[in-house]
Amino acid sequence: MCKYKSKLNYSRQLLHLKNKGITINKLSESEAIEYLMENNNLFKLSSYRKNFNKDVNKEKYLDLDFSYLIDLAVIDTRLRMLLLEIVLCIEHFAKVKLLKRITLATNEDGYSIVYDYVEHLKTSNEENHRHLIREIERTEKSVYCRDIYEKYHEKIPVWAFLELITFGSFISFYKFCADRFLLQDDNKGYLKGFDKQMQDEFYMFLDIKHIRNASAHNNCILNDLKTKHKGV
Repeated sequence: MCKYKSKLNYSRQLLHLKNKGITINKLSESEAIEYLMENNNLFKLSSYRKNFNKDVNKEKYLDLDFSYLIDLAVIDTRLRMLLLEIVLCIEHFAKVKLLKRITLATNEDGYSIVYDYVEHLKTSNEENHRHLIREIERTEKSVYCRDIYEKYHEKIPVWAFLELITFGSFISFYKFCADRFLLQDDNKGYLKGFDKQMQDEFYMFLDIKHIRNASAHNNCILNDLKTKHKGV
């Protein structure tokens, strides 16, 4: 059972921090309250306290001031913004790379690979297939993707398909393409098999997805650097 906790006013929030050994020496209490009212909230801000040590009885934090939590919150925000910019670039250029591969493949028309992927999901994972269909149908109501959906939904080419799906679905499609593509050998022509580089990138994208979601959803990334179970 989760313990019920009462809502605290801002003065009691500061008292709660003090009871945990967190000092308010670098700024005034009125400034601390204003920060909690206008810039952040106690629940999120206090999560950064996990980076600091407690006393021998594990009751109070040592050498931890309210201002240090603010500093970590600011650093975390800037880190999320930087990471989101990076992962969005990775997503963009991964799509460019995939479209280049399909465009240069003489045996791909841009339509069959999408059709085959959807049929593959239908037979191998019905739940994922339904999820993909719902995902595409939702774009009909999107201001940004509605025109694409209305024009192509009956028969979707890959260049339109990539604009309608989420990054998670793109990763799954990328793996399908890696398994489908032919490896070119300069001496022997085309050999059927797996594209090893794309497979490696698929597993990398799985980790990038966690970073992307944490950054886009404004989750705290630096709130517990001691944990060994972070997905980012």
